[in-house]
Amino acid sequence: MSIAYFDCFAGISGDMVLGALIDLGLNEDELESKLRSLGISSFSLSSEVVSRKGIRGVKVSVKTDEEHHHRKLPDILRILDSPELSDDVKEKTGKIFTRIAEAEGKIHQKPMEEIHFHEVGAMDSIIDIVGSIWGMEQLGITECFSSAISLGSGSVECAHGTISVPSPATLELVKGFPVIKKEVGFELATPTGAALITTVAEFSEKLLPVRIENTGYGCGDRDLDDFANVLRIIMGQPIEHVDQDVMMVLETNIDDVTGELYPYLVDKIIEAGAVDAYITPIIMKKGRPGHNLTILTAKENHDKCLDVLFHESATLGVRMHETFRHKLKRTSESLDTPWGSVKVKAVMLNGKKRIIPEFEECKKIADKENIPLMEIYDKIKILGNPDD
Repeated sequence: MSIAYFDCFAGISGDMVLGALIDLGLNEDELESKLRSLGISSFSLSSEVVSRKGIRGVKVSVKTDEEHHHRKLPDILRILDSPELSDDVKEKTGKIFTRIAEAEGKIHQKPMEEIHFHEVGAMDSIIDIVGSIWGMEQLGITECFSSAISLGSGSVECAHGTISVPSPATLELVKGFPVIKKEVGFELATPTGAALITTVAEFSEKLLPVRIENTGYGCGDRDLDDFANVLRIIMGQPIEHVDQDVMMVLETNIDDVTGELYPYLVDKIIEAGAVDAYITPIIMKKGRPGHNLTILTAKENHDKCLDVLFHESATLGVRMHETFRHKLKRTSESLDTPWGSVKVKAVMLNGKKRIIPEFEECKKIADKENIPLMEIYDKIKILGNPDD
């Protein structure tokens, strides 16, 4: 079981994904055999090792006998509903094509079942999507992450004529996913590539902690002047004792309230679901003393924290940015102590479990037994970590 990080600095397309997977070790003959087992035989698949700005990679070419075959979503789903594909591959490929149909339906104001797929429904796109998802399964890739997607610029010819890059379908498919618009004069991210990566991958600005096993490069059609036209997939094993997530940091400077407000404000922020909130004394402009309030919260919860800030403080503005967090995996356990069963945190570090007392649990015991709090804390820590 491996994770894959898609480095989309030069965009992404279905054939670039296939090329990178073949470079990672996917057997091309087995891939072609699997695709033919789906009843799609009017194609040929070939690959070659090429160079883009001095970087070696694999360029995949798909040739079909079809010219702009107009399939609808039910036609494609029937192809995917094959006993030759696992349930996971069926689910993911079906979701990718459904998202494409939804995007096209929104653009053309039609039900997605009535959308003619044009290029994205042609044989080469079916091969790219099915081949990529099946290929990841064969390589043991179970979790995917991606950088921001480079979209490109300029214009592109499609079944509806000449349109600006990124195409309306690509823009619809990358909604909610970080993107970069590079001024290169042509398309870098195709609808097929955009649908594929935004369906199977989670955005991560940085490469996660991983023991790298292999790296694959899938090449695009062009040899560019400024950067290598390649998609890089980094494959490896996750470092098991570390969890990762993306959080929001909210900050605001406050200098016009009394000190009594701050504990109340922090409590309200925590009640709103923030992971942490803290106050830092600062000197503001014109030498005025003030305080910086910093909040750490999940991305989906930041609106609630903003609501508390604007209603419960005098702030007029809040700074926000994403941050990447690594945290030790933790569980809640019960520990037998002279004062009965006590809840503690258990964390794993380098294969060794470490017990951390819960402050509120220690406080209850100290109040009840009339024993100094630190004595309770130290005793529970010793009981939980006898080898330290």
